[in-house]
Amino acid sequence: RSGEAVTLARSYRDAPEVDGLVLIPGVALQPGEMTTVTITGAMAYDLIGEP
Repeated sequence: RSGEAVTLARSYRDAPEVDGLVLIPGVALQPGEMTTVTITGAMAYDLIGEP
């Protein structure tokens, strides 16, 4: 959806240089902020989560 906030995050098991991302649409988190999400989808290397 155009104009919707998307947070690019990673799980506690992911390294920032080599692992994929967790995309959280509809949420605008600040760097360092933590949240709990449920994984609802997957792409080739990245996951999609919802709060």
